[in-house]
Amino acid sequence: NDVTVMGMDSNCGGAGGFHFGIRKAYALGADWIWTLDDDTVPEHAALAALLDASSAEPAADLFASDVLWKDGSPHVMNRPGFAGRQDPLTRLRPVTRASFVSILISRKAVQAAGLPIKEFFIHSDDVEYTTRITAKGFCAFFVVASRVVHMTPANTGITFNNLNIQAATLASWKYTVRNLVAVNRRRPLGWLREPVRLCLLFARLLASPTPREARAEVLKAGIEGLFMEYEKWIEYP
Repeated sequence: NDVTVMGMDSNCGGAGGFHFGIRKAYALGADWIWTLDDDTVPEHAALAALLDASSAEPAADLFASDVLWKDGSPHVMNRPGFAGRQDPLTRLRPVTRASFVSILISRKAVQAAGLPIKEFFIHSDDVEYTTRITAKGFCAFFVVASRVVHMTPANTGITFNNLNIQAATLASWKYTVRNLVAVNRRRPLGWLREPVRLCLLFARLLASPTPREARAEVLKAGIEGLFMEYEKWIEYP
């Protein structure tokens, strides 16, 4: 099959890359768009299993792979939001959100829900995007037969609990905290929970050896997330 390689002129983060790639695939007329991280290694039948699932559930518009770590265990960072039990016949399980590490999205879903928000830069962009798709009534499924390996250094998630700020990672963590707060604030009681979580996070940072400037930057990012109206950045292909 033909492969078209496209480059970007600047570093727009993972969110900007997925925004760019999905827009380009849509413009090329793709009926289905398969997203992968740069450190995703799909098993041989990963894409075939996603396409088989789309045939088994023709009314669905998003399918997520089973993301594993290097030792074969489920990857903590990329577990989808399950919304029901697995069908014993199709082995598909409904989800409300999933990870860009490996998902198959229909053209119809992209047309209706728009593109990922490039301004997120990194982290939580896939949670926001896939939740936006399912919130519009599109069905999504976890496909256990489609397996990929996410080659991260450790099998950890992106949460406040494992926040370890160093000078080299501060820029990434600022986006992480801002985006997590912004997305979680829109969940039930999120307007109440997120300020409390931010206070607990800052208390932990005060008790850690994190430099004062870094603590201030992270707290500022969290407050920005509380008030960030990211819906204004949604673009359509």
